[in-house]
Amino acid sequence: MSLIKKKYASLGFAVLIVVMGLVVLASCTQESYEDGDGDYSYLRADFAEIKTNTKGEIASFVTDDNKEVTLKKLIAVEGLKADTTYRSLVYYKEPRNADVELFNLKMVNVCTPFKPTKDKPLVTDPTGWESMWVSHNGSYLNLALKLLVGVDAENADAKQVLGVCQDSIVGRHIYYTLYHKQNGVPEYYTYTSYLSLSLAKDYEAGDTITMAVNTYDGIKRKTVVLP
Repeated sequence: MSLIKKKYASLGFAVLIVVMGLVVLASCTQESYEDGDGDYSYLRADFAEIKTNTKGEIASFVTDDNKEVTLKKLIAVEGLKADTTYRSLVYYKEPRNADVELFNLKMVNVCTPFKPTKDKPLVTDPTGWESMWVSHNGSYLNLALKLLVGVDAENADAKQVLGVCQDSIVGRHIYYTLYHKQNGVPEYYTYTSYLSLSLAKDYEAGDTITMAVNTYDGIKRKTVVLP
């Protein structure tokens, strides 16, 4: 029997501030066309867990295909803590030898589902929704969202807020709704943001998850069955 009911009976409110933009580690701009064997011909992108060392430097990462990658050169990124694992979208060069070069990364928020309360009610401001899928190794449920973003000089520190709300559980079917608070951020242009839900604990193969998202075209739902 699934343990999901036991877990979510005591969960608190947990929303995350969206990290906007890329943490650029090296330039990825090509100013002219290159043939199939240029510097960027072996560049690929993978969702992964990056790991920092005792100095807070990125030393390695493990992709959602369970491929462990050790970097050729340690990377220091402002704001990362020592001995910590972060989820991110990594862009790196496929090695022709044992060395791997990390070009840039995009941090991915990992959220914990919550139950809304009177003091912290569910907010479902509309957003764009591209896709939802389970990581190849079964560790995460992932959402690709199309947020409308911009900068307002009078409210420059405004950040959109995302989270996942638990609606109900019927047997082994869990129903969630995306929490999205526009929070005064102007809607000038589209930004792709990723949100992950950890499946490492309290989920079992065969559990079904349905996510509801309030999009600009109305409520949309997607369902996955955990492998």
